[in-house]
Amino acid sequence: MGVMDEFALAEVTSRLKSDFMADATPQVRLRAAVMAIRITEEAVMIQIRSAAVSIACGHLPGETAPVDGGVEVTIPITLKHRQGATIIEPPGQPNAAGRVDRALVRAVALATSWASRLACGEASSLKAIALAEGYCNHYAARLMPLAWLAPDLVGMILQGRQPQAVSLGALVRSPLPPSWEAQRNLFLSLGG
Repeated sequence: MGVMDEFALAEVTSRLKSDFMADATPQVRLRAAVMAIRITEEAVMIQIRSAAVSIACGHLPGETAPVDGGVEVTIPITLKHRQGATIIEPPGQPNAAGRVDRALVRAVALATSWASRLACGEASSLKAIALAEGYCNHYAARLMPLAWLAPDLVGMILQGRQPQAVSLGALVRSPLPPSWEAQRNLFLSLGG
């Protein structure tokens, strides 16, 4: 399921009458209820059939306007781009990723392991570690600063609570600040 499908499913499902095609799968209900979806950089406009939309959804985000045969819900959004993927963030939603980014966790674990091996003298250089483990020197050097990431930020990453835009690519794109406070500010700036 794509980003738009997931977003539409969540937004439309919460606005449907509970008895509208109650025995159908969520995807079938969605297709039957939605007349049209338009997306811009600032908003998603979803037209829902009158027979499907609940009158008890006025508390949900977005503006509602009547259209021929239904209502149009306009939901303001923010589009974020993360490693070639587009993330839709509706207003009032937490910026946390909500799932563990395995690539980022693996990179932090590798960097921490390498730093430990260097510190105890088990390895003579990062180049030797990279060669032994099948990584190129450049990649290993880009990952290495993750070994000194602030402990609270590592905890966020391990629990999947980092902002959605915090990815391995975002963290190694430019030099990671050595100060933990500067690292926290970087997380905040990436989180929007």
